[in-house]
Amino acid sequence: MDRGRILLIGGGEDTKALLKELAGEEGYEVLLVPPSSWARLFKYNPDLAIIDAGMEGWDICRRIKGFGERIPTKILIVSDREEVGDRIQAYRLGAEGVLARPLEKEDLFQRVRDLVKKEAGTRPAYVQEEGIKGSLKDMGLPDLLQVLNMGQKTALIYLTNGQEEGRVFMEKGEVVHGVYGPYEGEEAIYQLLKWEDGRFEIEPDVSSPVRTVGLSVEELLLEGMKRMDEEREGKVSEGEPKKVEPESFNLIKKLYELGILEKKE
Repeated sequence: MDRGRILLIGGGEDTKALLKELAGEEGYEVLLVPPSSWARLFKYNPDLAIIDAGMEGWDICRRIKGFGERIPTKILIVSDREEVGDRIQAYRLGAEGVLARPLEKEDLFQRVRDLVKKEAGTRPAYVQEEGIKGSLKDMGLPDLLQVLNMGQKTALIYLTNGQEEGRVFMEKGEVVHGVYGPYEGEEAIYQLLKWEDGRFEIEPDVSSPVRTVGLSVEELLLEGMKRMDEEREGKVSEGEPKKVEPESFNLIKKLYELGILEKKE
């Protein structure tokens, strides 16, 4: 019987071995993803996420909890050290606690039992009728697009930054329309991807009456990241969008960080 679903984000060999043993002995379903693909949490809907990704794990936790209290998945962080400050930091980020190395089998098993208590067949619901809100500092537009794309969601992302506002419409996980000031369509998306501050609100099941975007989420992020790189280097120019060159080292690095591309393990 499926006791519950556990997602391991990252993970040393010790963590993987213990979770494999847990799955075999007690019937939990265990899924593994690399740190760069943490957003798959919104696809797999786990009952518990265990983050074992070194210092990067703290940032992953912050990003997940950036969606606010509407995200019910519980989180444990695996740390290479045991300090009071780490436990305080975990609670501040919204995690349920820290497991320090060396990991003890019975300690890990008991923590999982305590945190994964549910009726068989239930799963957390991420985007609910009331919608969810958060800060773009915690969860940027690239992250939001990936999460909704993986979940194949239809929704409106409403963005605000001071007096400015933008809207991105998604249908079954793909961007179909964008509006920001004088910009519309793909150009509006590229402008909004630059925002590093502000607020977002996701309203589920809101459709756009028009379609002004024909690129996939991956293509939009590729072109958006390329444009930002060009602006930083002073190469931006008016006119038609330039062809994306996947060979760009900096661009590929960003895609790994966003979880669009995955390294072979």
